[in-house]
Amino acid sequence: MPTDDLTTRVKVADCGRGKLQVIDDDPYLQHHENDLKKRVDECRKWLQIFKDSEGGLVNIGRSYKKYGLNVQPNGDIIYKEWAPGANSISIFGEFN
Repeated sequence: MPTDDLTTRVKVADCGRGKLQVIDDDPYLQHHENDLKKRVDECRKWLQIFKDSEGGLVNIGRSYKKYGLNVQPNGDIIYKEWAPGANSISIFGEFN
C-alpha cells in the first residue's frame, strides 16, 4: 500500500507553541482556545494512531479494499474484519 503523506500535505495547528492561527483569524474564539487546543491534540493523536496501525489516514480511507468481502483476481472471495478487543465474531448465512 502507498504510504500516507497526509501529515506533510496538511498542517495541523501546533498546540504546544503559542496561539492557534484560528484565534488570530477570529478573535471571538479567544475564550475557546483551550477547547480548540484539546481538539487539535485529539486530532493529532488519532492521526498518529492511524499512521501506526494502518500506515496513515489515506490507507484508512482505502480500507474498503482490504476489509469486508473482496473478490481476488483468481475468483476467490476473501472476508477480512477489523475487530480489536472482540471476544468472538460470527458469520452466518448460506455459503457454498
